[in-house]
Amino acid sequence: MQKENVINLLDDETMAQKIRESNLHNNQKNELQLLHVTRLRQLQRELYEDNVNIIERLNNIDNLNKLFNVNKNNKIFTMMQISILLQRINDKILKIQQEIEFNEIKIAIENERDTTKLEVDWENKIGTAKYLSKEQKNDLHCLRNDRKWNLKRETTFEKFKKDIENEEFIGNLLDGKLYNTLIKNNTLLNKEQKTQLHEQQAEQISKSTNKIYDELRNNIKND
Repeated sequence: MQKENVINLLDDETMAQKIRESNLHNNQKNELQLLHVTRLRQLQRELYEDNVNIIERLNNIDNLNKLFNVNKNNKIFTMMQISILLQRINDKILKIQQEIEFNEIKIAIENERDTTKLEVDWENKIGTAKYLSKEQKNDLHCLRNDRKWNLKRETTFEKFKKDIENEEFIGNLLDGKLYNTLIKNNTLLNKEQKTQLHEQQAEQISKSTNKIYDELRNNIKND
């Protein structure tokens, strides 16, 4: 009803013409014209605020584009109001596009397991992204970099675990020897990983010692 009321008030062939052609005194006509204009401005503001609130609520690009097309040829609002509303719609559309693009890249990076792709491919994809802001690109580069080093850390950790498990020479597992030094000096591994690997060293030493003991014991029995 608000929009219809505004249109009626704007229509020179209806309300304004009725006032002019009435048999009222001039001061009465002037009073009604002032009331007409005042009411018109009030309804314009109300309708404008309604549109602002609609823009804030909408999260669908198609619906926002429809609202854009409705308002760009709006005969009710001032040119300034139309300009502001259209800019608000464009800003909202861009925000949605940014969120969609950001989340798609974020999820893909979190699931990526190839460090080379993280270092090269995803750096390029972030840099050439269509909608992302500078801040969003920086956040994704940080995420990409963290993911890359976490994968390298994980790969290094798993390689140490496998190497320790397959180590046949017990001397390499002792404190101060090969693995102890390699683990201690490794810059990728975190404190927890180093602790786990040292614990694995101790377990492997125990296994190797027991194996040697059993072999020697069996040899003695069979001699």
